[in-house]
Amino acid sequence: MDAPGFTAYVDKVSLDRMKARGEDPQQNLDRAIRAENAVIEGFPGVTFGLHICRGNPRGVDSSGKVQAQWHREGHYDSIAEKLFGGLKHQRLLLEYDSERAGSFEALRFVRKGTVAVLGVVTTKSEEIEQVDATKRRVEMAAKYLPVEQLAVSPQCGFSSGIGVPQLSEDAEWGKFETLIKTAEAVWGHV
Repeated sequence: MDAPGFTAYVDKVSLDRMKARGEDPQQNLDRAIRAENAVIEGFPGVTFGLHICRGNPRGVDSSGKVQAQWHREGHYDSIAEKLFGGLKHQRLLLEYDSERAGSFEALRFVRKGTVAVLGVVTTKSEEIEQVDATKRRVEMAAKYLPVEQLAVSPQCGFSSGIGVPQLSEDAEWGKFETLIKTAEAVWGHV
């Protein structure tokens, strides 16, 4: 399930808009968590994952160059205890390809048995990440959540825009190769 709306609760602009409408952001967050949990209730044997990101649209600047954009900023830290501890999804797909996500410390609130899928490979740039660097990111995350509860992925989809050029196919395959080699280095198999 895709739920970029949860990042509104860490984004100053979004929080200010809620407050200007007379809303309590914490009550909204609580209600959103309850709603997410209600949606997945009653499906025994189904594994649910929730993708939480800050948006990944691409735009074209005045020179015609494709630019990565986003619609929210803010670290998971301020909502992690409530969100990561309260959601009943078995997988949390989290954007961790930039400083906007904050540190991995927020992972300490992920429920036992839930897998945090670290989006450490960006889909905003053609540059292919290095396996050693990606492996180090997983090791950093493992300080806060057991490695058995971690996985890796791209931070968002490779086609997050309409009518705007996306990453080349070669870049996409290169990024998948990095993920596969990282998984083999960390977990020993894919």
